[in-house]
This record gives sequence, structure tokens and C-alpha cells, in this order.
Amino acid sequence: MSLRLTQSLSQTLSPLQLLSQRLSLEQRLLRRVHGADEVYRPAGTCSNCSRRLTPAEIIRGFNRNANDFTTKCPKCKKRFAPQLVAASSVARVEMPFYCAMQTTGMLTAELASVALMEFKKTYASIYRSAVYHFGSLKAAFEKVGLTYSQEPKVSSWQKKIMSFLGKLPDQIIASTANVPLREVRALRKERRIEPYRRGQV
Repeated sequence: MSLRLTQSLSQTLSPLQLLSQRLSLEQRLLRRVHGADEVYRPAGTCSNCSRRLTPAEIIRGFNRNANDFTTKCPKCKKRFAPQLVAASSVARVEMPFYCAMQTTGMLTAELASVALMEFKKTYASIYRSAVYHFGSLKAAFEKVGLTYSQEPKVSSWQKKIMSFLGKLPDQIIASTANVPLREVRALRKERRIEPYRRGQV
């Protein structure tokens, strides 16, 4: 009989770190699938203590109240309204940023018939908040039981999502690519990729 000592190293991420990692991956998926020339990033500096919040801190700070457009500073607990920065190679625009609940609360049957380009122009904050949270305007409308058919189909979506299978929930990938969940799930199983597990690094 012999006694052997071994060393092992493990890494545990906090819920905030995991959220930050997932948000970053979702934005990469969005740009890969839609070829978006804009990069979206929630931004906010606390008006009380001047702390600059990360996107994950801003998301965590929302209180799921459709009528409260503020987030909470994790340092001093002051509430303030965050912004969504839409940056491209030619411009940088700041606009109000809404949480997922506020965004879907603004979607109506009348808006479901607005052409995509008009939606982007007239309802810029709603559009970009919807895309940030749900991957597409169509997916956001589905959350409130409405159909939005103005978005074009994603070409070669299977190839575009391949590197994200198992790294994000199938539902997020499906809503971003505007395809049925069953098709993403079938593709993942066909490639023998394990499903996403919450908390995985």
C-alpha cells in the first residue's frame, strides 16, 4: 500500500462573472449570425459615486419593473438610468437601455406590422434593447405572443451557429438565428455536442 498526494486546480466563477461571460458570448453570436455592423454595449456611470458599471452589473441591477427604467449601482445602491451604446465603424450613438421586461412591455400588435428599417429608425431604443436581450426582434415579439414577420431569414445559419452549440442554451441560439428550437437541438445532437449546462465555463 502506498500513499500518494495529488494536486488539482479548479476555477469557480461568481454568478456575475458567469453572466458577464454569457452576455459577451451572446453578442459574438449576434454579430456572427446577422453580420451586424453595430456592436451593442450597456453603459452607465453612477450619478452618486461615479462608479462605471459593467454590462452584467447593469443587467443585474434592473428590478423587473416595467415602469422603472433604472438600474442599481452595486457599490452605493443609488438607482439611475443606464444607456445602450450602439457603435459602428462610422458612428457611436447612446440611447436609453431597457431591461427585457420593459422591452417586451412596449411591443404591441401595431408595432408587429412596422417594417424592419422603419422600426430601427423610429423605435431605435426598443429595437436595440430587443436585439440585445432576445437576439432578434422576432424572438422578442414571440415573448408576448405576437408574430413579427418583417425580419429576413438568416442564410447559412447552420454554419454560423456551429461554434456556439453547447456554449449557449439552444433557445438563445435559435432565437438569434430566427429558426425553430427543434432545428438547433437536432443539429447539436447530430454533431454529438452536449447541451449547455448552466454555470459551465
